[in-house]
Amino acid sequence: MSATALCIDFITSGQLLGAGLDSSPDAWDRALGGADWPLIDVRGRRMRRDYGLIEVSFEKWDKDWSCINASVHAHRLRGERALLVPPEVDATYGPIEPAVTFAEVLEETLAKGAVVELIADRDTELHSRYWFPRSEVIVSVQGPSHDAPGSIWSAGRARDAANWKRPHS
Repeated sequence: MSATALCIDFITSGQLLGAGLDSSPDAWDRALGGADWPLIDVRGRRMRRDYGLIEVSFEKWDKDWSCINASVHAHRLRGERALLVPPEVDATYGPIEPAVTFAEVLEETLAKGAVVELIADRDTELHSRYWFPRSEVIVSVQGPSHDAPGSIWSAGRARDAANWKRPHS
């Protein structure tokens, strides 16, 4: 398997290795390889866990942390692999290529029944954004002015995804 398969799984399900917006920080740690892996940044009622390739954000309600955003930062794959790929991702998906081609991911997700809409709000020289309504994932694709045109920059799912999918000027 590969980063392409990881992105396809996330785009079609809205989850990563069984963890999603309904998962606790501990569940994310278990899914991605343990509590020693992420860089943790806590500021008041907000917490971000950076697992290299994957970032997850939480907000504290009463005493519990609630996941508000999960994203795959495919653009980071050009960095040092050992520092970017969580152990469970590595074990599940194997060798991770340095770029994920959106056309390949799109073909596979559509074959699995996904629906996609272009969010027509960006200068496509930089990025194009695509909305997958079933999983509520937004994918940002690098435009022709980038070093890897047509590759996925990031794929993310947020609790307020409906707001994020609106065109922004």
